[in-house]
Amino acid sequence: MLKEKNKSKSKINILLIGFNRSDLISKSIKRLKKIDQVELYISIDGPRKFNGEDLKEIKKIIAICQIEKIPNKNLKLNKNNLGCRRGVIDSISWFFSKVDYGLIIEDDIELEKNYIFQINKFLKQYSTEKKICSISSHNAINSPENLRTQKDFYLMPTCRVWGWGTWKDRWENHKKLLKKLEKVSLIKLFFITPIKYRTFNTALIIWKCLNNKFDTWDYEWNYFHILNDNKSITPKGFHILNHGYRKDATHTFTEKPPWTKIDKYKFSDDKILDINSFVNSSLEKLVTSECGFPPQENYPLELLRLIKYSLKNYLIKFITNIFRN
Repeated sequence: MLKEKNKSKSKINILLIGFNRSDLISKSIKRLKKIDQVELYISIDGPRKFNGEDLKEIKKIIAICQIEKIPNKNLKLNKNNLGCRRGVIDSISWFFSKVDYGLIIEDDIELEKNYIFQINKFLKQYSTEKKICSISSHNAINSPENLRTQKDFYLMPTCRVWGWGTWKDRWENHKKLLKKLEKVSLIKLFFITPIKYRTFNTALIIWKCLNNKFDTWDYEWNYFHILNDNKSITPKGFHILNHGYRKDATHTFTEKPPWTKIDKYKFSDDKILDINSFVNSSLEKLVTSECGFPPQENYPLELLRLIKYSLKNYLIKFITNIFRN
């Protein structure tokens, strides 16, 4: 069992991302400040136009940060609302302008304390192992028990982003990829996707994210994993709770939490992973599917879907141009 003095040697960089939910921010700050070695960074998105409630909540958050004595250098407050995609990408980029590695937690996420130490340990341990791109905090939501008892950790092709960790260089490479993909067509996105995950819906989602038609950031982060055959260290358990399943959520306002009990974790300072370890294919399929990357099972059908969508959009543009002229 790890002695507390060994834990205390390790500084833990954590980014807390929020917007207009002061109660969740307050609880998150209090939880994280109980860990002495945490260096906390906070990024808050700006208010939406003509939204008085956003302004009130953000003022409350600023007051909370002052009470909790968050240094100004560790606090980022957006003047304008950037949204769930640009806002998160901007927040993480700001974080990595200050640190070389760290954990990212959104305001509604509670990470199990000992697992925070384990993520931090892995971030130091595998910093030079470039094929490991991230550390996740939970497994497939729908994974049956028999698939979660073979190993403590798996190497998975996608990252679960409810409390996770990565390195500055991986994030910078991800941003470079986004820049390259900005002007890439849907058709090209389809064909550059590895054949194993080459589905029309996957290409369409990534294209919509890149063109700001889908306000979320995590599909692109996982696409970076998929394109580069990178892996995420993924535990067999569920070491987080998501407290954001409520009416004021952006993406989880109609669902019930997938689980309500956090799995306790026993920290191990000398845990070493086999980076070439076997991955259970059934579990991998569940994980990647839940992240938006189901394995491709019928290539001719996926091609047909791409052709139908492309022809439909071409006809719409053609007819629109006729009426404009």
